[in-house]
Amino acid sequence: MFKRGVGVFAGLVASFGILFVSIVKASSPSYQFNPPSLEPPETKTENTASKDILIDYQLPDPGDIMPGNPLWYAVAAADKVKLEGITDPVKKAQSILEMADKRLSVGCKLFSEGKFEESVLTFQKSEKYLGEAFSNEAVARLEGRETSELLLKLHKASAFHIYDLEKHLTTAPEDARPILTKILDLPKKVFEDTRNLLSDIGVKVDDFKP
Repeated sequence: MFKRGVGVFAGLVASFGILFVSIVKASSPSYQFNPPSLEPPETKTENTASKDILIDYQLPDPGDIMPGNPLWYAVAAADKVKLEGITDPVKKAQSILEMADKRLSVGCKLFSEGKFEESVLTFQKSEKYLGEAFSNEAVARLEGRETSELLLKLHKASAFHIYDLEKHLTTAPEDARPILTKILDLPKKVFEDTRNLLSDIGVKVDDFKP
């Protein structure tokens, strides 16, 4: 009886996993880009947060599990379960920021391998997580929590994200550039908002330059 129960439970878990993967795949947008030109035109950016700076920030290693690998969906599911278990908005913001950095790192690896469609999708997810991390910081701030350290980390992270995305923008397929430019809007907003908030509480922010 016990073995049968374990078997039924395992079957339910497997069924849930297949359903989760199907939902993720169905809800994910898809792109198809033309190959980039060998000599991409120079891309000009104005008012960028990352101009002429040295950013003291590092991304985590992307690891070996990439989008397209069935285990990637298991990683995504584990991330969601982990976040559901965090109620403290500061800790939740920190965890989401780690996920944003990891996705950016994965996106960079995919881009270097010429997998531009998967890379752009991963960049989108990365910046969505960055925005969610900032939203959780706002929740903590409204609760009267001390968040200056978290704000500074988000500020540096957003500066680095802008720098990295702009760097890839110059060599991306031409039809991918408008999408990357749109993706850049979110880290730019986080950069500006965190800089203003830090200034309001008297925290000096260095001029970041890549």
